[in-house]
Amino acid sequence: MSPHAVTYQLPRIKLTAELKEFAVTSNAFLPEHSPLKQLPDPYYEPWELVIQHLPALIKYFDIRRAVDTLPVLSTERLRSEAEWRRAYSILAFLTHAYVWGGEKPAQVLPPQITVPFLAVSQHLELPPVLSYAAANLWNFSSSSDDFTDLDHLDTLHTFTGTESEKWFLLISVAMEARAGTIIPKMMEALEAVKTRDYDVIISALEQLKSCIDSVGVLLERMYEKCDPMTFYYKIRPFLAGSKNMEAAGLPKGVFYDEGNGKGEWRHLRGGSNGQSSLIQFFDVVLGVEHITSGNNTEKAGERSYHDIVKDYMPGPHRRFLTHVARKGSIRELASQTPSTPAQERLQAAFTAATEALTVFRNKHIQIVTRYIILPARSGRKDGPQNLASSSSKKNGEELTGTGGTTLVPFLKQSRDETSEAGRLESVTMADQAKPDDHVASAKLSVESHPESRAAAAFAMDSQHRQAVEKSMKRKLDTRCALFVLIYIMNYLDRNNMAAARLKGLQEDLNLSYNQYATCLSILYVGYILMQVPSNMFINRIQRPSLYISAAMLLWGLISTLSGSVHNFAGMVCIRFFLGFVEAAFLPGALLILSKWYTRRELTKRNAILFCGNLISNAFSALVGAGVLSNMQGVLGHAAWRWLFWIEGAITMSIAISAAFILPDLPHNSRGFTEEERQVAQLRMIEDVGEADEDSSEESAFYGLKLAVKDLKIYIMMLTFTAYVVGLSFNAFFPSLTETLGFGYVPTLLMSAPPWVFSCIVSVINAWHSDRTQEKFWHIVGPIGIGTTGFIISMATENVAARYLALFLQAASYAGFIVFYSWISSSFPRPPAKRAVAIAMINAFSQLGNVAGSYVWDLKENGYRKSYGIVLSMFGVTVVGCYIFRLVLIDLNKKLERGEANAWETRQDVAAHTAAVEVMDSPDEALRMKRDFRYLI
Repeated sequence: MSPHAVTYQLPRIKLTAELKEFAVTSNAFLPEHSPLKQLPDPYYEPWELVIQHLPALIKYFDIRRAVDTLPVLSTERLRSEAEWRRAYSILAFLTHAYVWGGEKPAQVLPPQITVPFLAVSQHLELPPVLSYAAANLWNFSSSSDDFTDLDHLDTLHTFTGTESEKWFLLISVAMEARAGTIIPKMMEALEAVKTRDYDVIISALEQLKSCIDSVGVLLERMYEKCDPMTFYYKIRPFLAGSKNMEAAGLPKGVFYDEGNGKGEWRHLRGGSNGQSSLIQFFDVVLGVEHITSGNNTEKAGERSYHDIVKDYMPGPHRRFLTHVARKGSIRELASQTPSTPAQERLQAAFTAATEALTVFRNKHIQIVTRYIILPARSGRKDGPQNLASSSSKKNGEELTGTGGTTLVPFLKQSRDETSEAGRLESVTMADQAKPDDHVASAKLSVESHPESRAAAAFAMDSQHRQAVEKSMKRKLDTRCALFVLIYIMNYLDRNNMAAARLKGLQEDLNLSYNQYATCLSILYVGYILMQVPSNMFINRIQRPSLYISAAMLLWGLISTLSGSVHNFAGMVCIRFFLGFVEAAFLPGALLILSKWYTRRELTKRNAILFCGNLISNAFSALVGAGVLSNMQGVLGHAAWRWLFWIEGAITMSIAISAAFILPDLPHNSRGFTEEERQVAQLRMIEDVGEADEDSSEESAFYGLKLAVKDLKIYIMMLTFTAYVVGLSFNAFFPSLTETLGFGYVPTLLMSAPPWVFSCIVSVINAWHSDRTQEKFWHIVGPIGIGTTGFIISMATENVAARYLALFLQAASYAGFIVFYSWISSSFPRPPAKRAVAIAMINAFSQLGNVAGSYVWDLKENGYRKSYGIVLSMFGVTVVGCYIFRLVLIDLNKKLERGEANAWETRQDVAAHTAAVEVMDSPDEALRMKRDFRYLI
């Protein structure tokens, strides 16, 4: 027993009286007993009636009418402190419901609320706003004396009436109550500093650590019944105050109208857990000093946010914190160089307690990420003007908290300041560390655990991360630009038969039309057979750049051999294997892009990739015109043979350089710094809520099994195939241009501009799709443009009009590009399933190219029958896209209600996600993906 223990028996009576003076109870800063459920005086019944029906009044936008019809009630009939608190809570809820309960925020608060609210606030020493005290401390009931038991807690009133809001508010009540016993213990510890009673202090610190850990466990229970999207869009807007809410519709704050020409504009902070006296009590007893003002614009002499929010605490609680701060400093005692075992134990206990508080603040940041940052990125701008709509698409550095702070920078600095307090200034020589040792330690930990390397990016300073991300994307865009050139060669080698046909290929090989069409279509047989196995393989390897380069080298060689065939059999064989090898490129490239770019970036990048396809249609005509007009008879060979030889040789030379330029995977790609790779991995987790990796528990066929059981894939397969049939005109574009009546060289030259136009339209369409996060109309719109072009071609013989129609027809490709990104975003995880989905849909759609090879044998009346087939396929595409859109809308509704999972997550993948996101457990990582919604 400590020799000083007896000295704490008599002061404990004094301590009890001291705590009572500051309204600190056995439930910490909560009341000793449950708050009043109703004001006893019937005089206040008008208030009670409105608050009782508050959710319905808000839902039907009737709250302002209800408040405007209230009488201006006096506060003179309030008797007990409990009645004053009840009145304050009612008026605070009515204030925020009135301000935020319409299509636009109300800038003027009527006297019916202002007059009594100002009086009640003055009595309780609180500002006239929905503070933490109004929303949490005095807004609950309990059927048990244990206020930590969430099963027995209920709220007195809410804005929405939802289970999510009740749970959100009650979690804080339970957290407050959990700390009820630690406050007197820490007060005793502070007294013990004077007498150096290490046993008392150490025991208190150990109990404090346990208390903070328990409070953190309660905080994590937020995930159980509070839905992030419901919180962000329906609950959080009502918690906002009037400070720093210009973007939300309150440029001047709120005018508190006292009637008779009196009143003033007020800029007040809304309800925030930062106003909890409990967390600040932890800071005070551990000596944590906070300097941030919470607005990214700290000025010398400016009050810190933690000091400012004390003004939003009940007066007695505010004075209590000041009282505690004047007592002895445990941190100062623990910082002294230890010379006894007791002093060393004190240091260890103090460090453990500050580490527990740092972990708690990390958990708070994770909650904020799930409930605010990720929903903000959903980009929804529908609904009333408020904090949610004004924060649409912002990142964590830009978001404003309900308390008026710049959210994430403030939270991160608060956490870092807590961590700093735990690094004692004076320690034993053996343990003495340099200021940056904790950084080196963290780095060593990351290097020792490669699976959690990206965790370092989570803790990066926001400006540093932005700089790293910008550098990473610049390098990535540069390297991925080679995909465009590869795609150009992919299509040149595949489609050069169309140009060669104009200079004698069909005649030299004695091919009938059906044989020529078979040579075209057989390529897609090999293409279809290889796509799924190829993408399953590329998803499992660590260096996909080498695989694509090797495939390109092979198809370049096979394409070169196309110039040496002399009959139908030889050409059919060459074309089959050309398709077989080329199958590796497009699905593989799409998969690699989907592993680096977020859903908000992918469509634009896919568009740039597909410009290779569109440019090849233009470029092949120009190259064909040059070779076919100048190489006839050179070395005794036909010009069309030189076309194959020259293009094949170019392909092989590019393939060699591609092996050194193309990116691999975010965790191992060459040419990127370690920080850039870390940020690349973290971006993909933040995008959909899970690490982009496959489970080591599953076989290579796991993705295939998932894909074949997914109905969405079959809808997209049929729809995309119809689209491909509609776009099959690209292989016959020179022939369509030839119908204008010009020679073969002018025909090839005139075939180029429509594809340049198509490329421009595609990039603009993809950019707008990324910006709006919309897919359906960005597919249907280009189809409508193409439909107009085909109708013009069917309706007139005018050469100018028919040439204009070719431009419009080529523009229909713009939707094709968006369709590919819709595939990737609709099957985000696991990567194995996404790889198979891309390959299955792309492979099956090649049947459209096979069928399309025979669509254009209908030359009668200028291909009018072919145009009719194309228009019907476009119609099928639109219907299929609409059905798919309805399916995704239904799935999103189920996700919001918690009735479905977007995908199944394996435990090892969840563990990796938890490591990267600095979470405590895989179970917490599993909750992160709840914010995922399909793009429609």
